[in-house]
Amino acid sequence: MSASETTTILGLKRYAADGTDVYETDDQRSNVNAIEALFASGTVLKHEQGGIEANIAAIADGGMLVGTGTGTMAIRTSILTAGAAGFLKHELGGLEFNASAIADGGMVVGTGTGTMAIRASALTGGASGFVKHELGGLEFDASAIADGGMVVGTGTGTMAIRASALSGGASGFFKHELGGLEFNASAVTTGDVIAGASSGTMAIVAASGASDGDVLTLQADGTVDYETPGGGPSQANQAALEGETNENTYAPPDLLKHTPGFAKFYVKFDAGGTVQGTAYNTTSVADDGTGSWTVTIGTDFSGIDWSCSVTIETTWTRSANIENNGQAAGTLQVRSTDNNGNLSDGGDMHVIGFGDQ
Repeated sequence: MSASETTTILGLKRYAADGTDVYETDDQRSNVNAIEALFASGTVLKHEQGGIEANIAAIADGGMLVGTGTGTMAIRTSILTAGAAGFLKHELGGLEFNASAIADGGMVVGTGTGTMAIRASALTGGASGFVKHELGGLEFDASAIADGGMVVGTGTGTMAIRASALSGGASGFFKHELGGLEFNASAVTTGDVIAGASSGTMAIVAASGASDGDVLTLQADGTVDYETPGGGPSQANQAALEGETNENTYAPPDLLKHTPGFAKFYVKFDAGGTVQGTAYNTTSVADDGTGSWTVTIGTDFSGIDWSCSVTIETTWTRSANIENNGQAAGTLQVRSTDNNGNLSDGGDMHVIGFGDQ
């Protein structure tokens, strides 16, 4: 073999056609010699010389060569699903499918088994749109919600922004314009009431400090508060009842008898002067003889000119009347006569008197 035909173990020509050495420097010749020596000895090519430093014949179907971080390479077994024609496994962060199949607006979602799947048409308006409401999306840019705004339903399956729904921003309360109280209702305790305040707001009227029997009253400024009742009307006196005075008072039971229309005394008694059943303001009844009796009144009238009524309960024809000059402030003489005008007992006598005491 001539010098121009001399080749290396790798099939590289050592000399040019004119017989000159094709390698210009000793380093080049040294590298070629080193490579030939490696192949001759059966070792691997060093990474400094562009080698992998691994026997690629050991790479199984679906395996890959990966960097070690130390300048060398190593075999990562079974990285791809279904061998060399498969996809990067999910254990290594792969999708395990052809992502080119994702149409505009589709999304890649987890399957729950460690793999990923395509959710078609998940976004409105394609890749630049929003998550559709069918998937729980808002279908708008939520960054547009200002402090105190809220997201509310539109009734068409979408959501919309209700601006400035809360007082004091995100940490505030529902505004009264939206039916809110504009305060923390958890502060309301037993006995408290919620009442309207100024400017359409609500406020708590606290029961603390109020006493049993206190009532809510309207204040001069239009608010309400608990207060002790004012006591109501005063008691009428005897003169007011007797005169039937028109005033904002009440009549006590012990003074009702002074009202002009009320009886000041009454009594029912038999022929012997014995009270029958009941009597009022009557001290006694004296039997003065046949057909004559004297009734003594407990509390006297103020004079002798008071009104009296006398009747007799009998099966005979009898007349009941007042003895002539028999009416005094504290006593009354009554009598019963027959058809001839003679004093005569009958059945029970009924006597009642009205007037001022």
